Amino acid sequence: MPSSIRHASSRDCFPAWVTSTGAILLIVSLLWPAPSQAQDFDPYGFLKLEYLYDTRQVNQTREGEFLLFPLPDEAENDQGSLKGFGIFSRLGVRLTDLPDAMGATTSGVIETDFFGHANTTISNLRLRRAFVNLDWGNRELLVGQEWSPMFTVAVFPQGIATTFGAPFQPFARQPQIRFTWKPENFRLIGVTGWQRDAFADIGGTKAQFDSELPILHLHAQYVFGNSLIGVGAQQKWARPNLQADRFGSGAVQGYLRLIGSGVQFRAKATYGSNLADHLMLSGYAFEGGSASSATTFEPLYLISTWAEILTTSRPVSVGLLAGYTENLGTSDDLANPEAFNFNARTPDMAYQWRVAPRIEYHTGPLRLGFELEVTSAMYASGFFDGSRDNSLTPVTTDSDEEVTNVRGNLVFLLNF
Repeated sequence: MPSSIRHASSRDCFPAWVTSTGAILLIVSLLWPAPSQAQDFDPYGFLKLEYLYDTRQVNQTREGEFLLFPLPDEAENDQGSLKGFGIFSRLGVRLTDLPDAMGATTSGVIETDFFGHANTTISNLRLRRAFVNLDWGNRELLVGQEWSPMFTVAVFPQGIATTFGAPFQPFARQPQIRFTWKPENFRLIGVTGWQRDAFADIGGTKAQFDSELPILHLHAQYVFGNSLIGVGAQQKWARPNLQADRFGSGAVQGYLRLIGSGVQFRAKATYGSNLADHLMLSGYAFEGGSASSATTFEPLYLISTWAEILTTSRPVSVGLLAGYTENLGTSDDLANPEAFNFNARTPDMAYQWRVAPRIEYHTGPLRLGFELEVTSAMYASGFFDGSRDNSLTPVTTDSDEEVTNVRGNLVFLLNF
């Protein structure tokens, strides 16, 4: 609908839909109750314009904007790619100065961008975050869609790439119910969550929903000054076949944030299984030709770590991110490993690493940045070599070589 409608002359007649819509809006404005106290609607967001060059084809989403890792060493993957995007531009609203509820300070957030839920809906609006928060001082209750505790809002890479360190850093948002207890310098966080949209196991959200159990998180953090150290754990269940028993998978992690004068250091290590819903490697294996008919499931494990050092000087700042992740296969030997197939992200990748230096220039609300991401992956020829166990761990040979992509990422970001 246009933002304004021209004035009609005395010879014009308003269409029926105009008069009826105007009447409805008038009635709603008269009947809508006035707020019992002042309400603060604080809009925020940014315009993000990106120009990317990859030296080879990559595993990605949103037409290459979101990079995960380089594709295997095949002739058709050796071609580079140049592209530009504005789809990660974001708009959100914080709701504060609301009446208290149940004796708690009440606030809320709703946030969207143009990233879409899949490649087929690129440039479409999607819901990123939408939650209500109740704060009683030393405890909080959050209900709605927010970042997964495995992402850890307090400790994630600060680079200019949209991936925020994925697939080395867990990356997911979840509908959830979160309770935080804040005694002194400690934070104890308990969460029940569910998979959603792009952040789902390979094969979709249904397998987790049909387990009849939510994802469970428990985190403990110690805060000293602006620094923080924490540990966390997750337990999840899935039932890909309604005739089969559900199976469980878990993860643990440790992380820290150290803030000094003009410099910060952040790091995280994650060990766990079936973390495809956090855009990491792994997933699960199943015995037979189809997960929908299988009765035996085995989660695939990984270990992943990253570290970042950055300066907070202005107007010029620099940073360096390094990450490593390795595929560990199943936790137990399988009696008949050749009969298993995968619902997993790149189960034949043995490991990958990334080094990403960046430089940024800050002027007023504008942030100009250039980041160079060097990502290298090792794909294995198979899973069995006669000398190792039958745990579906990728086995490399002398003929296997790393494949490396170099991405140049030029970003113009206007905050508001």
